[in-house]
Amino acid sequence: MSRRSTRLASKPTPGFQKEDDEISLKADVEFDHGDVSDFDEEAEQPVRKKRKQAAGTQPKQFKAKRGKLRQLPEMPIDILFEIFGHVRPHDLLRLSRTTKALRGILMRRSAVSVWKDVIGQVEGLPECPSDLVEPQYASLAFDSYCHLCGAPNVHTIFWECRMRCCQKCINSRFMDMNGIAGSFRLVYSRNHSTMLPSGSAKYGKYHTRKLYNRSDVAAVHGMLQELEHDIKKRDAYVQEKEAEVIALRTHAELCELWQRDAITERSEELNGMRNRRKDAITVKLRGLGYGPELDQEKWYLSALSKHQPMNKPQELTERIWTNISQPIIEIMDVIRQGRLQRIHRNALQARLKIVEDLLKEYEAEQPIHAVVPGLGDICNMVEFRSLIIDPEDGVDVLKNDFETAMIQLPTLISAWRMEKEAELVSLMLNPNPDIPSATSSDPDSNRKQLELAKAQFHCKSCNEAISYPRILVHRCMTEYRPSQRAADSDDEKIMWSCQHKTPWDHSKIIAFGGQIQSSITQLLTSCALDPDNTTAQQMDDYDFRFECLGCKSNSEGASIMSWRSTVRHSAKNGHMDEWNLVDKVDTARAKEKQNERSHKYLEPGIFCRHCRSNVWGYRCEAHMKNEHSIDPTTEADWYRSLDSPHPSDQIYMLSVEAEEEKAAQEEQKVKAAEAAEENRAQQLKAAAAGGASGSD
Repeated sequence: MSRRSTRLASKPTPGFQKEDDEISLKADVEFDHGDVSDFDEEAEQPVRKKRKQAAGTQPKQFKAKRGKLRQLPEMPIDILFEIFGHVRPHDLLRLSRTTKALRGILMRRSAVSVWKDVIGQVEGLPECPSDLVEPQYASLAFDSYCHLCGAPNVHTIFWECRMRCCQKCINSRFMDMNGIAGSFRLVYSRNHSTMLPSGSAKYGKYHTRKLYNRSDVAAVHGMLQELEHDIKKRDAYVQEKEAEVIALRTHAELCELWQRDAITERSEELNGMRNRRKDAITVKLRGLGYGPELDQEKWYLSALSKHQPMNKPQELTERIWTNISQPIIEIMDVIRQGRLQRIHRNALQARLKIVEDLLKEYEAEQPIHAVVPGLGDICNMVEFRSLIIDPEDGVDVLKNDFETAMIQLPTLISAWRMEKEAELVSLMLNPNPDIPSATSSDPDSNRKQLELAKAQFHCKSCNEAISYPRILVHRCMTEYRPSQRAADSDDEKIMWSCQHKTPWDHSKIIAFGGQIQSSITQLLTSCALDPDNTTAQQMDDYDFRFECLGCKSNSEGASIMSWRSTVRHSAKNGHMDEWNLVDKVDTARAKEKQNERSHKYLEPGIFCRHCRSNVWGYRCEAHMKNEHSIDPTTEADWYRSLDSPHPSDQIYMLSVEAEEEKAAQEEQKVKAAEAAEENRAQQLKAAAAGGASGSD
């Protein structure tokens, strides 16, 4: 028996239909429910006239591969259905919209088995509801277009409403309960939400709201108005709509459950693809020698993990790796550079810690006020620097390796001090550091210059007047400020940033001259002393007192202080030329009042003489008692560090006449208070006596 061919006679139409036709549910309704034969009768096609062509023009010749599906409709129907039965639903939807011929095949009644087979292959998807045909159901579940406007990438499905909508159409075609409640109450008093299919959409960032299709609302509202006077028909209509919505809602709940599971499954699938891609790229990178970089903590690989090609849910192929490898390798080179820098930094930091511990041991053996350079200067000396920087990062530098350098340390410190003293004297002779000047090579001559009372340097950082030798150990001179001082090399930058200390440097931190020198000159001149020959120790021995005219108080009196406090006060408050020398009588009175003040160790910069711990403030007495069993604390138990500012001895003092007058006024106030109290007591006594006589 010969087999009749089931090839289609119609020719396929190349190209795509319009977007609206592709996504419209109405187009999918073309699915014919009637009895349609599996075989199409060959229809006689009208003869089309050939288009006239201009002379000399040749029609374009296309390669046969253009329109790869053009011969597909010519295959036997049973073979086509067998092929189509193994594709995914969204692929079948795309095929049905590719050409008119394919659409005609897939939208005929005989293709229902294909749609059912394809939909049935989707695990967990509920069966097609009775109110939809299979192509409509597939479009609802698997399309990514808005059913109303055709917008792409739409993922919001209102299962009860049988509609997939974009946000724009949701805002224009749907309404919430507040919008319909008022009008419905006029025609029906019962709960009207049971008669309307609904959907949930995001409202803001954290909330959702239930929405209703405006067309459904209008239809139900119109029918209720029409049946307003026929209670029986209205109730029957309400029951029918409620049953319809219950069926829709029941099926929608199953669909929503499937959708959530599908989203979770898809997310896991994509994550799996991403992880496999990352693992494959990692294998490639390890093969290129980046294993040590990949074995680091995750936060060091953040640049790699954030690189977009690393997170693409797509399997890695050799072609893809060839296209994306160069940027990834560049990222890995940066990560490798960072790893090597951290190794180098850790090596330097470990060696710096050894030097720091050795320096602390050395300082503990020196006198209390010995001038010892900071860690930045020690590490910058060639004898120490060569052991810190020169060895390879993998070489362990031990404490014993610095033994020779520690033996030379006293000599190195002496040379360092002479060098810095020469720089300070040069600054005194030439306050402008940009202009080079000759410095004396005689250390004794330099030190004599620095011991003068006028050798007060202005620190621009803390705005204090700093004297010698405090200037050699002042904390601001070695404080690391990346914005003010650039390192000469990466190793220097690492050393400074690790210890937060730099070598001693005055070029941008201190200045000499200006208003501070003007104030000191005025002070010395008022004492009949020569500024070029008077030393700071001589001024301490004279122990003059000065009055600041700018701080005088009418109620408290004159502001009196020593010469060092005067210099400090000038730098802080700007009272440069407003000083008077206090006479001997008032000087004696001022010193007596200053000695009556509270404990001096309440000032900052106080250290324990027994263990050299910082104990300033009220901790001093507790420290002496708890750590050294010393009670009470005396000045022999503590000392001021060399970098401590001069303790403030400023007091306010009235003249003798003013103090006598003030004392007399205070005495009068006391007598007046006593008289008032005595008068009040007498009144109370008289009142008590009057009350007793009245009772008799």
